[in-house]
Amino acid sequence: MPLHDRIIPYLETAGLYHLARLNSQWFWVDESLLSTFIERWRPETHTFHMPFGECTITLQDVAYQLGLPIDGAAVSGCLTEFENLMEHGRPAWVWFRELFGELPPQSKVK
Repeated sequence: MPLHDRIIPYLETAGLYHLARLNSQWFWVDESLLSTFIERWRPETHTFHMPFGECTITLQDVAYQLGLPIDGAAVSGCLTEFENLMEHGRPAWVWFRELFGELPPQSKVK
C-alpha cells in the first residue's frame, strides 16, 4: 500500500521517512549470502556462528545501517483509548481509516 500524503510529514518529522520508502526496487538480495547467514543463525543464543566465532546484530548496528535517529527524546507512552482501538489483536478499522485515510484491500489483510 502506498504511503498516504497525510502521514508523510509525521514520518519526516520523526526522521523515519527514508525507511518507509524502502522497497524491492532499491535493493538486490544476494540469495546465497542470505542462505549462508540463515544456516549459521542459532536461535537459542540469537547469534551467528561464524568460523571466527559468534557474532550478532546490535541495535547500534541497525541504527547505523538504516540511518535511524538515535538522538533526542525517546518515543514512549500509550494510547489513552488503546482498548477501544484494538479488536482481537488487530487495529480497529475505524482507527485505521482515520489514520491512513483508506483501508487495505481485503486480499492483503491476514
